Amino acid sequence: MGVIGVAIKLGSWRGAFGKDGRVSFSLHVETDDPNDGPFVIRESPLLPKRGSYYAVGNELNTAYVCRNVDPKIDEHDKKFWEVEISYERIDEEDEEEDGEEDNPRPSKRFRADSSIRIEKRVLWQDFTSPKPKLIQNTAKEEYTNPLDENIKILVINISRKEYANPLFRQCRYLDTVNSTSFWGCDAGQVLVESYLADCEGFQKSTSGWNVKYSISIRPKRAGRWDEIEIPSMGYNELKNGKLNEIINDRTGKPFGVEQYLDETGKWKDRLAENFVPYYTKYLIREKEKFSRLRLPDMASLVYSKTLDFE
Repeated sequence: MGVIGVAIKLGSWRGAFGKDGRVSFSLHVETDDPNDGPFVIRESPLLPKRGSYYAVGNELNTAYVCRNVDPKIDEHDKKFWEVEISYERIDEEDEEEDGEEDNPRPSKRFRADSSIRIEKRVLWQDFTSPKPKLIQNTAKEEYTNPLDENIKILVINISRKEYANPLFRQCRYLDTVNSTSFWGCDAGQVLVESYLADCEGFQKSTSGWNVKYSISIRPKRAGRWDEIEIPSMGYNELKNGKLNEIINDRTGKPFGVEQYLDETGKWKDRLAENFVPYYTKYLIREKEKFSRLRLPDMASLVYSKTLDFE
C-alpha cells in the first residue's frame, strides 16, 4: 500500500520566482492500491511535504517553502491521482535577523546523521470513554505509580560552517520548539535539543564557526514538546479566596494523600458518580520560527523514517 510512481504533469507550472512570488505545479501520482486515500499520498516520501523547501530535480531554492499538497483522485481509475504542489516565498519576518548581529548566510555544505532514541512518556489519560479519565485498574482505582510507555524520538544532527558569532542564537533557540510547520512537522513537534559551536581565530578575528545542531522530533501521537497535561491535585482546596485543608467527610480528618481538584481549585471526590479528573495544561518551552536558522531541508530524512519512527 503506497505510492509507486510520481511524474510532473507537463504544462502545469504556474507562477514565477520573485520577492512576493508563488509557484506551483502538478504531479501525476500512481498508487498500488485503489483503496489508498489522500493521507497515503501526503505521507509518501516520494512527494514534497508541507514546510519543506522547494527542491525539484537539480533545483533548490530555500527562499520558497511548500504551503500546500492537494491530492485529487482520478474518477476513472482510483489508483491515479493528480496532486497540486504550491510554494510560497518565506515571509520577510521569517528571514529577518534579530538584534544587531551581522549574520551572513551559512555554508551550503553540511554533514548530517540520524538516530532513534527511546524515551518514556507518562500515561495519565484513558480515552476509551467519551470523557477522558485517569487510567484505572479493573477495581476502578488509579495506579499508585503512573504507568508509562516507550516512544521513539528521531534525532537529526547537522554540522556546518557559519560566519556569525552564534552566541545570540544559542541563547535564543536552545531548548525551544518550532512555532510553525518545519520539515513537514506540525508546530511543537521539533525541538532544538543541543546547539554547539567552536572556532579557531587570531586576536579578534575568526575564519568562521563550526556549529552542530541536534534536532529531536516527536511522533504526533506523543504530543508536543512544549505542552504537558496533568490532573490537578493537592492537599488543600480554594474556598472564598483562601486555602483550606481538605477534610475527609468519612473520618473527619485530613486526607493522607493528594486529592483531585476542579477548575476552580475545589475538591473533587473521586468516589462520586461520573467523576472525571480536571486536567491542567502547562506550557514548558518557548516557541520560535526555525526558518530563521536557515537549516538545510531534512524533510525527506524525517519521512524516510516514518514506518520505524511511529
